[in-house]
Amino acid sequence: MNQLKSKIIEGLSPAHLFIIIYLFILVLMSLFFGDYNFSLFYILLIILTKIIAYFNSSFKYTVKNYVGKMTIGLVILAIFSSLGYLIPKINPILYDTQLLNIDIKIFGTNLVLWVSENIKNRILIEWFQINYLLYFFFVFGIILYMIINKKNENNIEFVIFSITFSYLISYTGYIIFPALGPRDPSEEIELAKKLIVIYSNKIEGIFFTPYIRELLNTLEKIKVNAFPSGHTMLTLVALSHYKKYANKLFYFLLPIGISIILATIICRYHYGIDVIAGIFCFIIVKITEKKIFNLMLKLKKLINQIA
Repeated sequence: MNQLKSKIIEGLSPAHLFIIIYLFILVLMSLFFGDYNFSLFYILLIILTKIIAYFNSSFKYTVKNYVGKMTIGLVILAIFSSLGYLIPKINPILYDTQLLNIDIKIFGTNLVLWVSENIKNRILIEWFQINYLLYFFFVFGIILYMIINKKNENNIEFVIFSITFSYLISYTGYIIFPALGPRDPSEEIELAKKLIVIYSNKIEGIFFTPYIRELLNTLEKIKVNAFPSGHTMLTLVALSHYKKYANKLFYFLLPIGISIILATIICRYHYGIDVIAGIFCFIIVKITEKKIFNLMLKLKKLINQIA
């Protein structure tokens, strides 16, 4: 048992520790609001994170180790999906009206509605919709690139932490300021009465657009994920790492990254203020990520000493 415990502690990365702390907070929130099923679910995710940590320590520099590193993305996705059910219970207020009013004050008009009426080129729409879909692969691609090219282990751990940290910050925004975003009521029948932006035209691409939108609407269990724009924030975070660790690849991916950010508005998923908030959160991440990464390393040492 002691050997198993030491293996888990040894494999705990700053990303694992930060996720465990975040999950523990979600456990307390679930208990406070009387949802014991969610408390159990988050406890199971904590156990899963520890199992991933065990793989990190037991299979260093092997395929199993690298699979363990990438599996952390599944925990992030699981948290994301669970919030779709938890947020309405703990914070049922929607902030769409306030966000739209901020947009009007900043841009002098309903930005998303203006874009929908002025950008109708079906080739462009198709391009932006496809890029919006590829976002998750874009973000985690930098980790895969670093693993394949056998970059410094500490650098890989830092990038994994940076992306994990960024995702959980965006999730915190969803919890505090739930908003549906400027979704198209014709595509979201169940939410139609709650959506406040009414479009005069349906978004149309060439071929893939309707299938991608239907797929995303089906897979996306959390609908109150407009503020801040995670697509904007995480794309910028990923680009910053591509620039540092994959400079040549960065220039190839830059147009795709910009397209992902523009797609948040063009494809009717986010208000303008969501994108601005995503940029602001990106700046916060870049200022604080190294300090919190080092703090997690110190916490790991403390846990090791206590154990």
